[in-house]
This record gives sequence, C-alpha cells and structure tokens, in this order.
Amino acid sequence: MDEKKLALIIAGILIFGFFSLFIIIVPWFNWARNPDWEAVAIDNLLM
Repeated sequence: MDEKKLALIIAGILIFGFFSLFIIIVPWFNWARNPDWEAVAIDNLLM
C-alpha cells in the first residue's frame, strides 16, 4: 500500500513537472517566434 502510494506520488510529481515545463516553454517559444510568424504572414500577403 505504502509503496503504491509512493509510486503514485512520484508519478504525479513527474507529470506535474512535465506539464509545468510545457506550459512555461510553449508560450516562450511562441513569443520568440512571433516576429517570424508576422514576417511569414506579410510574405504570404505580398505573394
């Protein structure tokens, strides 16, 4: 019982850590790429 509970807690921490990293990294990448996306949109409009 205790080992199972410990395994669940560790799995929960890993999943939470992964999602928190994902939530932090994705907007940062989107923010970093915003000028590139604007340039791509302008190129598409010009073409």
